[in-house]
Amino acid sequence: MDIGALISTGSLVFAALGVWLILVSLRADHERSRRVQAIDLMKFYYGVIRESHLLMPCLRLADSLGPAELLSLVDGRRDIDVVGEAREMAEMIAEAKGFKIDTSGGTFTLGREGVFYVRQQIFSFLNAQEVLAAAWSESVIGAEIFEREFKSAFIPSSGKPPLTDFIEKSGIYPATKAVHKHFSEEVEVTVRPKIA
Repeated sequence: MDIGALISTGSLVFAALGVWLILVSLRADHERSRRVQAIDLMKFYYGVIRESHLLMPCLRLADSLGPAELLSLVDGRRDIDVVGEAREMAEMIAEAKGFKIDTSGGTFTLGREGVFYVRQQIFSFLNAQEVLAAAWSESVIGAEIFEREFKSAFIPSSGKPPLTDFIEKSGIYPATKAVHKHFSEEVEVTVRPKIA
């Protein structure tokens, strides 16, 4: 046997082994960086939520507005007359923040200052959700991590995603819409009965 051929074959085997080890190392590093990114996104998202103790009342207020009032909230250009659950949430927000409220004529009107505050809270929340949704849609974080840690923020146990009407009226948040659609279709698929 030729020693040169043996050395060449041995070199190729060691080179192939080296390439394989580099690929394994890169794949492991990639998965580790995705997990680190997921943790960073969790810190960011929960930081946004923790920022305001009035975020949930703002979200509930937006979800309980009629179409005209919701459009006014999205635009942020005028006062909003609120009734029912929206009124309860608006009163809570106005009282906590010291906003002026107008109850003349038997209606409860959230003034421009209150509208601006609620709008700002909602946009901060939706921007944080959009960051998460974009990370999911671009595979920055793994689907299994996203589902485990963030799915309930997009599709709560009630089954209706929060602020869907607000998102539609605003005309933005494409990644959030994609997450809503993905998980809504997933729910529909799991509910369908098996055909025998």
